[in-house]
Amino acid sequence: MRTEIQAIITEIELKEKHGSLKQWVESLTTNHSFSYIGECADKEAAQRTAYECSTDVGICSYIESEYDVSKRISELESQEDKVLEALKAIDKRRWNGESGLEIDRQEDELNEQAAAIEIAMCNEWQKLEKQTKSYILIADF
Repeated sequence: MRTEIQAIITEIELKEKHGSLKQWVESLTTNHSFSYIGECADKEAAQRTAYECSTDVGICSYIESEYDVSKRISELESQEDKVLEALKAIDKRRWNGESGLEIDRQEDELNEQAAAIEIAMCNEWQKLEKQTKSYILIADF
């Protein structure tokens, strides 16, 4: 069993923050010898392949499929629907005259959840539009 670090970075982040795979590896581990094994069909295959690499640091890339991204968008939409229903229930309670710190706290928490879901959904839509390539690194340390 390997004692390892595992990291994932998009191609855009790699170029902006590190410039190259070599510099990314150097920022994460003291062992600067690595093997770029190649592209895999999906994230799980990339993780398996990088893990099974014979060198101390294995790197694989993958491009998330439209199906995976669409599935996450659907899950986020479902979460958003639940949060909006809960907010409607709070509105109904307020219309019935209920007030207080507890209902205010619940509403604030739900609004924060809705905002986080919206941000996550925007990120997923961007992935769908751009077909982002990501790299997975698995290394002994």
